[in-house]
Amino acid sequence: MSAIVIFATKHGTTADVAARVAEGLGPDTALVNLADSTPNLTAYDTVVIGTPIYAGAPRKEVSRLCQSSVLPSKKLGLFCVGLVINDDERVKEIADAFPEHLREIAVAKEFMGGRVKLAELGTFERLIVKKAAKISQDTDTVSEEAIAEFVAALKE
Repeated sequence: MSAIVIFATKHGTTADVAARVAEGLGPDTALVNLADSTPNLTAYDTVVIGTPIYAGAPRKEVSRLCQSSVLPSKKLGLFCVGLVINDDERVKEIADAFPEHLREIAVAKEFMGGRVKLAELGTFERLIVKKAAKISQDTDTVSEEAIAEFVAALKE
């Protein structure tokens, strides 16, 4: 299986989750940050796309990638990271992040949880995150179980 894990990130949580997914898929799995390049997807059988969710929206470069006409022919995995904890909100975030036609064919779709280190945020962003996520301290809700289940679904 030739696989690639493609992601966009702002503060590094999505990069960390993407690296763990790639590691789980095997040593030959490519790992690409969309900030660095846009990969040629034709060379891969399995494509995984990950994005953080900010203010209810995915990163723009992920939205652009999701318009690729090549994706429907691939074994596809889709994941989001963010700070919502309610299951219904997590389902909504995945639905809002990825087009319906991709969600319908994806063999794995998962909300992986999120992480925030308040000291690493700017003053304005820190205020927004604290209010929106209702947190007052550093938070890490990234789920090892969700990552393992996601990888297992892709390997079936």
